[in-house]
Amino acid sequence: MTYFGFMPIQGRAIMRAAVVTIVMALLAGCLQVSREPVREPVAAVDARSAALAHARAPARSLSLRADCSGRDPNGYAERIALNVSNGLVHYLDASVDVPRQGSCSFRLAQFRQTKRTPFVELLALREGSRCTVRIWTQGDRVTVAPTDCQEMCVGPGAFESVWPIALSARTGSCL
Repeated sequence: MTYFGFMPIQGRAIMRAAVVTIVMALLAGCLQVSREPVREPVAAVDARSAALAHARAPARSLSLRADCSGRDPNGYAERIALNVSNGLVHYLDASVDVPRQGSCSFRLAQFRQTKRTPFVELLALREGSRCTVRIWTQGDRVTVAPTDCQEMCVGPGAFESVWPIALSARTGSCL
């Protein structure tokens, strides 16, 4: 065994390896790991966070006429008639049928409009209700999204399965 200074050469190699391992462990503790968020139904989204997300959109008045319906292979069905001009809702009549759970309906007479830009917001007239319908444009898509609207539904648990209604911003057809 050859000595270099006060420690054997093999001992120095082990010591260097230990120091490198400790430094790497300390640096690894500084790394940040990002995770993809889990997508949840609109019913589970907090209304305040949804409003903040849409508030970042460019302020442009929404104008759209839509009259469409659709049904998926499992029987989930949606129907909507909507007329919005310069952010002012003139007509809304929407319904969603959820198989084996019930149905929900949203009519303009049940709401008062509180916002026109950057997104349209309708609040339920019923005292104490937190039901809100928001309508916004993102690219070539217009989304009609109800939140906290259990009282607009018939059937247990129907609202928990309601998804936003997606429309073409160009044609007003259901997507």
